[in-house]
Amino acid sequence: MNLDRQLKRNLVREIALIAFFLGATFMFGVTLILHSLFYTKSVGEYAAGVYIISTMVLFHMCEFLVAASLRRHDTHPDTFMLYHSKEYILATTAAWVEFLVEWLFIPESWKISLDSPWSWLLRLNYTTVTIAAVLTVVFYFVRVGGMLHCGSNFSLIIEHERRSNHVLVEDGIYAVLRHPAYFGFFWRTVCSQLLLANPICLVLHTVVTWVFFAKRIPYEEELLSSEEFFGDRYKAYKVRTWVGIPFIH
Repeated sequence: MNLDRQLKRNLVREIALIAFFLGATFMFGVTLILHSLFYTKSVGEYAAGVYIISTMVLFHMCEFLVAASLRRHDTHPDTFMLYHSKEYILATTAAWVEFLVEWLFIPESWKISLDSPWSWLLRLNYTTVTIAAVLTVVFYFVRVGGMLHCGSNFSLIIEHERRSNHVLVEDGIYAVLRHPAYFGFFWRTVCSQLLLANPICLVLHTVVTWVFFAKRIPYEEELLSSEEFFGDRYKAYKVRTWVGIPFIH
């Protein structure tokens, strides 16, 4: 009993520390935004602050809160998704490196002209950063809304055996999108790199994320179409809904 209590205390302590860290990171992002708007007028500083809040803090806090809302008994520090895979850490690091190198080290004379029709993609500006941030948040909340609406039927891990309380959700956002969580995550990834004006990571992140879902979605749907799960009912459901990710049907 004492061991169980100590383990729970350790988990609560770790959760509190991670939440404190994310809160401090949020305030750092706010500080960067305000410092940019009222003092430096640096669009790079503004983009960094907006990215921290809209892409990083929001993602990690909401992933934890959704998990805590749906499956309280499974809530633990890992549900913040801070270090859920080496690929995620590598992708995040690459995005920051590309952004910081272009912002801080590449001379202005080497950059594409602001008058170029491609400047919205390759150069930071307040309008593009703000629009991309809004889209990042909107697409991410599609993911959150899908997970919450699906309730206990949603799982981050593919389940190979049907639970007794597992039902096929076909209403709400699921009447249009079969996988709103995947749809939201994919387009959030794309918009987050538009926010930072990262052309290299825009391509790399998009391709890697697409390949992941191109493998996962057909495999998952094959399971859901099996007699052990929903059979013909899921096949009919597939016909009247869409995935929303290019070239994945």
